[in-house]
Amino acid sequence: MEFSHLNLRICLISSWYPSKHRTVSGIFVHEFAKRLKKAGFNVIVIAVKKTRFDENFENFDGVTVFRTSVYFALPFMFQIFLRVRPHIIHIHAPNFFSSFGIVLGKLLRIPIVATVHRVEVMPLRSKILSVLRRIILYLCDEIVAVSNATKQLILKYGINRGDVRVIYNAADEAVFKPRPKEIARQKLNLLQRKKILLYVGALIPRKGCEYLINATYLMLKKREKANIQLIMTGDGPQKGRLTSLVTKLKVEDYVTFTGKIPKNLLYLYYDSADIFLLPSVSEGHSMVLLEAMASGLPIIATNIGGNRETVINGVNGLLVPPRDSDALAQSVLKLLDDEKLRTRFAKNSLKYYHKNFSEKTQMISYYLIYKRLSRI
Repeated sequence: MEFSHLNLRICLISSWYPSKHRTVSGIFVHEFAKRLKKAGFNVIVIAVKKTRFDENFENFDGVTVFRTSVYFALPFMFQIFLRVRPHIIHIHAPNFFSSFGIVLGKLLRIPIVATVHRVEVMPLRSKILSVLRRIILYLCDEIVAVSNATKQLILKYGINRGDVRVIYNAADEAVFKPRPKEIARQKLNLLQRKKILLYVGALIPRKGCEYLINATYLMLKKREKANIQLIMTGDGPQKGRLTSLVTKLKVEDYVTFTGKIPKNLLYLYYDSADIFLLPSVSEGHSMVLLEAMASGLPIIATNIGGNRETVINGVNGLLVPPRDSDALAQSVLKLLDDEKLRTRFAKNSLKYYHKNFSEKTQMISYYLIYKRLSRI
């Protein structure tokens, strides 16, 4: 997969883009930029300078990143566009910051691609801001949704364009892939005899972590000596409330909070797990589900949004209603009791990932858009 013969210059703009000092937030946008570069595109990034530690210019994992404050974004982007002369402006998560790039792109006649994840088309209280957001999206030459669920949100939001395309996210396949469970557990000092249930993500209300903890309590009520360990990686504003819930339910011996885990260690948790769990109440197209599938894990997720496009109920996992701890508990116990079913789901996860969500599939889809819009 190599498109360097086109010599296409892509300017990626996103306020979500992480930095070396903030490597968790929006990391999937950075991974996308790295993937473009690997595929042979000439890539530069324009991002927000959010902290005093963020540099105005940096080479981040081989990707050239320019940073500016929101207040100086317009002249800054104009200067970069004149210097780089991009063939394509690609907006990830269109918002106020990236709108400057969209307006300049139209004035300079540079084709604009916008990738919408979910939150960018959620309802706003302000009608004026909603109208402005619609205008900005309409100015884009191509709108890409990361899932059919997100596409429906775009249409529901009033962006009644018939050309909204769906291109799924992809995991970093060099990092997330099946490996021996025993070796990963040794490296993390985890007990080999335990059945490890894994959650990866922020500790925020939208992720439904409280229902997962309640489900753990229900499993232990049904089976007093259940040989399980729930590992919850990530951090967020709900951590205090969730740890208090663990204490209240007296499941401290069965739930572990790891805090934020760097990517160079995160894969070990996927490799150690028996089942991956995602109890969200709202999702666009979850990156952690893709990472779990690429790692060859059976999955239990809520039957919402993009989850329904990633997890096929009864094929590579089980879908349960959101906010239903009892359904979560029953589904986990079902998989724990049936090793053959877990093995089948695990194999199907890996197979379904490579068929529908691979890096190659994603890059080819964007390449076709870039080529058509740039007319190279």
